[in-house]
Amino acid sequence: MQSEAAGKPEIPQNVFVGSFDGHSCWPDSEVYDVWPKFIINFYLEGRQRFVIDNIAFKGDAGHGAESRPQVLMVNIKQYSKLYFVESDAPNTRLRKVMTSAPLPWLEREMGMPADRSPALEDFFSRHLSHFAFEPSRELIELAEQISHPPANLKGEMRTLYNKSRGIEIMRLSCAALVASAEEAEHRPLVMSARQSERVRDYILANLSNNLTIETIARETGASASSVQRHFKQRFGMTVFDFIRRKRLDAARDALEREGVTVMQAAWIAGYLSPSSFITAFKKTYGAPPGLMRA
Repeated sequence: MQSEAAGKPEIPQNVFVGSFDGHSCWPDSEVYDVWPKFIINFYLEGRQRFVIDNIAFKGDAGHGAESRPQVLMVNIKQYSKLYFVESDAPNTRLRKVMTSAPLPWLEREMGMPADRSPALEDFFSRHLSHFAFEPSRELIELAEQISHPPANLKGEMRTLYNKSRGIEIMRLSCAALVASAEEAEHRPLVMSARQSERVRDYILANLSNNLTIETIARETGASASSVQRHFKQRFGMTVFDFIRRKRLDAARDALEREGVTVMQAAWIAGYLSPSSFITAFKKTYGAPPGLMRA
């Protein structure tokens, strides 16, 4: 229906859920007016390309035994123009489920922005933000139920049946978006932790060698600045403080187990001056190295 005041499609007040199972027929040269809404295209089989406001989108679930369902979420924040582009040969099977919610309805249902997850708030704040993912078995079952509802359901009972499953698809799809954002947020932390552990292991294996930041970075496949920053975040001390402490630990162990001289212990710890070694040792362990000798 056209709004006479604005000349644009009126925004529906409720969720739409539908399905398509048939053959693609191209070309389709029509340009469609689209109102602000959140759409989920659930591709069970086949491919489809469409353009909204000059931004191209593609849903691709493949065909036959090689098909892998795909969910494509798009946020249309303003009145837009949409048209379809040929992406498969004519008469190729396309099987999909469509769910859409008008943005005013969605705003009411999702509550205040402050109550939403940062990932969802960011997604729904941008025009044509989109997210594609491979659905879980639970999601696929919901889509199949919409495609093939029980034969005994008619009229409003079928409508309620489909809408309930469409809203659940919305919920699970939004949950997948949030989970993906949280994983992306934590991925750098995991990567930096692993890098720092590689640095630590390299240092421990090469304590007797001349260790520089450049050497450590090169041998562990990282930049010098990254090594220094991430190591301190992970272990609470700088790389050189860690090296110094581990060399002092090695010197102390040699004193206690092997009874080496203070001069030898200073050499193990990397000190050229025995007096500097004694000062550092006493500051670290609360006693001079001579008292630690076996």
